[in-house]
Amino acid sequence: MRRRSFLRSSSFVAFAAAAPSAFLAACDGSALDLAGASPSGSGGAVALTLGSVERAFAADGASAEIAFELDEVLLFDAEGRPLSSLGNAEGPGALNGPRAVAFAADGTVWVLDGGGHRVLRFARDGAVLADSAAAGSTLIGPVAIAAGGDGTLWVADALAGAVLRLNASGALIASHELPGRVAEPERHPRALAASGDRLFVVVGGRPSVEAWSLAGERVAVLVDDALVLPASIAATRDGRFFVVDRGTWTLRSYSAGGRLLAAEQPRLDGRVAVPLSVAITSEGDAWVVTSEGPTLPA
Repeated sequence: MRRRSFLRSSSFVAFAAAAPSAFLAACDGSALDLAGASPSGSGGAVALTLGSVERAFAADGASAEIAFELDEVLLFDAEGRPLSSLGNAEGPGALNGPRAVAFAADGTVWVLDGGGHRVLRFARDGAVLADSAAAGSTLIGPVAIAAGGDGTLWVADALAGAVLRLNASGALIASHELPGRVAEPERHPRALAASGDRLFVVVGGRPSVEAWSLAGERVAVLVDDALVLPASIAATRDGRFFVVDRGTWTLRSYSAGGRLLAAEQPRLDGRVAVPLSVAITSEGDAWVVTSEGPTLPA
């Protein structure tokens, strides 16, 4: 397996999200250009990372980043200093295509191992604490995860057309099929976010964003138009949420009720930086992982 240092090269773009106006001030109608932004970690900052598609943040400011070329998850402290790497050793914790990462409420790290069709929970020193496969849970086509505040884990299984709920040991608690799959069998979960007593489910097929209760029941359809290829979602503590739409290369900001606040194509040095995923930091900012793409025609 190839190794690398903690050299970083794709982009993390931070948008202040402490208040809706803070985000709207950055997305004021002209394409947001982040050239020359400070790398301090504050709103508007840019940090660089090579080959990453997703990052997650813990309550204490630590972060985890998927290095997909290396089948590893890299951990950093609150100042961005490297701490450890998960899944890079032989044995039960070896990863085969990590696809998603999330911090549990206790600070441990959940990783979706796409090639292994399982999720693992790691201590920050790399010890394996839970393995869904070893716990007897069957994941057919897992694509996203979200950690609940009660220690459980939600898993979006696209092939099963369901959202699964696992306990801290990785054992299945319940499987919840997407509503409407009988009439629309192409419906499948694409991305998840958990905040308070609400689970946000991004649905593919006819794209939408739904709000679910922690009992696994749909309570509202928040967004059912304008999305083309939604790929990632993150929610703040007050219920506002951000969606990365790779179909339109936009980051979209919504109120807790689903009202669109802003939609913008991030730019780096004047070029469109294609958004790949979004996460919420411990300070409540929205961080977007981007891969700089060609400038779109006017």
